[in-house]
Amino acid sequence: MNSLHLVNIETLKTQLKQEKNQAKRITILYKLVQCLYPSDLTAAQQYAEEGIAMAQTEGDQRSLANFSDILAQVCRIHGQFSEALHLLEQSLHIREILEDKEKIANIYNSIGVINENQDNYAEALRYYSKSLDIYQHIKNEFGQANVLNNIGIIQFKRGNYIAALENYYSALEVYELLKLNAQLAGTLNNIGVIYKRQGDYKRAKYFYEKCLNIRQELGDKSGMALSFMNIGNLYKEQEEYNKALDYHQQSLMLRVAIDDRETGSSHLAIAATLVKLDQLEIATSHYLNAWKLSRELLISSMEVNAVVGLAKICAVHKQKAIIEEMIRREMGEAYQSMEVLLHNALHAAEKIEHVNATCILYKSLADFYRQKEDFAKAYQFLEKHITTNNQLLDAQKLETINNLRNKHELEQKEKLQKINSELEETIRIRTEQLTMQNLQLKEYARIVAHDLKEPVRNIGTFANLLKKQFADTIDDEVKEYLHFILFNTNHIEQLLKDLMSYTILSNSEIADCQPVSLNQLLENLTHLLHARIQESGTRLEIANMPPVKVQETHLKQLFQNLLQNAIKFRCKNVPCVIKMNYIEQEKSYLFSVKDNGIGIPPASQQEVFRLFNRLDKKRFEGTGVGLAICKKIVNMYGGNIWLESEEGTGTTFFFTLPK
Repeated sequence: MNSLHLVNIETLKTQLKQEKNQAKRITILYKLVQCLYPSDLTAAQQYAEEGIAMAQTEGDQRSLANFSDILAQVCRIHGQFSEALHLLEQSLHIREILEDKEKIANIYNSIGVINENQDNYAEALRYYSKSLDIYQHIKNEFGQANVLNNIGIIQFKRGNYIAALENYYSALEVYELLKLNAQLAGTLNNIGVIYKRQGDYKRAKYFYEKCLNIRQELGDKSGMALSFMNIGNLYKEQEEYNKALDYHQQSLMLRVAIDDRETGSSHLAIAATLVKLDQLEIATSHYLNAWKLSRELLISSMEVNAVVGLAKICAVHKQKAIIEEMIRREMGEAYQSMEVLLHNALHAAEKIEHVNATCILYKSLADFYRQKEDFAKAYQFLEKHITTNNQLLDAQKLETINNLRNKHELEQKEKLQKINSELEETIRIRTEQLTMQNLQLKEYARIVAHDLKEPVRNIGTFANLLKKQFADTIDDEVKEYLHFILFNTNHIEQLLKDLMSYTILSNSEIADCQPVSLNQLLENLTHLLHARIQESGTRLEIANMPPVKVQETHLKQLFQNLLQNAIKFRCKNVPCVIKMNYIEQEKSYLFSVKDNGIGIPPASQQEVFRLFNRLDKKRFEGTGVGLAICKKIVNMYGGNIWLESEEGTGTTFFFTLPK
């Protein structure tokens, strides 16, 4: 926490003590809580609870909601998810009465985060979608960026790295523009995580360190601890264990200082690194510390990982009795025997479906019973270990091989297995190469667009300045030149924006789509385009539409582009009429968007879906990307798009989308 920030906090505390007016005290309290969160969670929680009590006494509903929102975030960080949801629901009720759209969107986003923290991805995406819709409707770019970043996190957890990076970079651009360093640091960290997973350690380190620098400037101890942990894990992956240990220890020190819920994770990381350095007894102490914290906080996964680590050390330590004595001394009454400890951990691992830990614990129990010469139980757990291990290594194929009844079949199957393995490996390598190429291409496109925007914007700014400053001295010819410069810079900016919209479209997540109310979407869209519809005198005739399983943002882009296209190319002397309808087919819906506009010449009808294609550059503005986006979206969902048109009569666009 920087010195200026500390001075501000002390000033607010002094004002709070001196102020007698309750309404003003509530205002000061809220500013104080905002300053303390997230760098000092304990103090933030204390003052937020005081603020809630004061707001309830005063009947100040808006302040009650404000304090509830921040306290909910503190509870979430501490893993108190039920309490966090209760606070957010209380706040949501108040916000709905106050019709505070922005705060409602923020609460939906927060509820999505809590569901994501509990691995309820479908529910999280549902709330993120609701939040994103509101932010888009009220044109809040910051809110949209936050939601996109959170969607990226879920996509990463599901292995959709391209889609995750697309969302992260979209959010990053907004955070950089608005200089929102806390959010910027989080997104930089998320990007680093993806590059680490891809094995690009150099790039991952760059993003991790950039994130750490920002968090240090902000005094965000919880965030710094996470950054130290990530950099340490990066060094561990590269077998630089001493460097890894140094970063993990810095992470632990920070987490202990702020009583962070993830302190046990730092203990686990240190222990695993110490095992690599053959410092087994010190590693045992850290595993035991993690175990104790897991019991206090009721974190099953942490408890399981701690016991698995202890079991591994027992298996390799030359003097097993020393380790068991340490375990007995630290666990106290909770430790009845190594046998009970392993069984309890196994039960917990099976309950949370921690397959890797379950497999290791089966092996540990098999070794334990073998040493006790209880061969029946040893064989039982060894068999479970083999079965589980086979599941991890593609059990279905191995089980088929093991069930073959004769040597000839076995040999044939082994040959086939080898061929399949080689083929799978070739496909895997090629897929990884294509994935990385796509990532690099998309990142390149983002960087190019980002780097071009600034000089283009500067050209436009200075051209405007020249036009204003010398308006009375320049002749008409110079004014015409400046007008030409401004017109073209605006066109380039729009072109870059449309190009990025086209580039970031991805197939990722389309399998997880929930049904979207097309009727509601079109109603929202007509509100969004109300001014343009009124200005052009357009009449819309929209049939009762079915719900479709397409990402809402994709669906909105598709219909918005087609609707805007129809309005743009209307006939001058004829009232514009646009009809939207559909026909239900066996596996899909056939939609149509029909207008009575100027139509498209037969020679150009095959070209309209090409990127940057513009039919009439002189009379109509545009970049020639809109219909290319429509085609890409429809194709992503396995559909087709085409048109029928007659000059002077109008155009009908047809496209299919899955039910």
